[in-house]
Amino acid sequence: MRVACLSIFWVVAQTMGLMFNALVHVFMYFYFALTVYMAPPWWKKFITTGQIIQFQSSFVLALPFFYIHLKEVYVEGGPGCEVCYMFVMYVKCL
Repeated sequence: MRVACLSIFWVVAQTMGLMFNALVHVFMYFYFALTVYMAPPWWKKFITTGQIIQFQSSFVLALPFFYIHLKEVYVEGGPGCEVCYMFVMYVKCL
C-alpha cells in the first residue's frame, strides 16, 4: 500500500513539475521570439518570476522523496549511503 501511494504521488508530482516547466518555457521562448522581431514586451519581469517559482516548486515537490530516501538510508540502513552522504555534504557547503 505504501509503495502504491508513493508511486501515485511520484507520478502526480512529476507530471505537475513537468507541466509547469513546459508552460514556463513556452512563455520564455515566446518572449525570446518577440524580442527578435520587435521591442521587448512589458511582461519580462513576470517571466523571471515564473522561472523562480517553477524552480522552487520543483524543489518542494522533490522534498518528500529526499526525506524518504534519507530515512531509508540513515534510519533503516538501506542502500545508497554514498549518494545521501554526498547530498548532505553539498547542503552543508551552501
